[in-house]
Amino acid sequence: MEHIYHVAPSPDSEKVFITSASNILEALCNLTYLICEDADRPEKVRQYVSLCEERLQALTALLATRCV
Repeated sequence: MEHIYHVAPSPDSEKVFITSASNILEALCNLTYLICEDADRPEKVRQYVSLCEERLQALTALLATRCV
């Protein structure tokens, strides 16, 4: 039987995690604002949505590191 050990994260790694997650969420909020502001410019909206998808992928990857 394989044993899985969970090592408690250090305070520094917690700070890095929170800071990274906060930065990603701030970017998503800013991009949402830009999408609303430029709703009449489809090319800009597509660009912002693409950036949102990148940020969501980054957030998913970041959160996945917490589940290991």
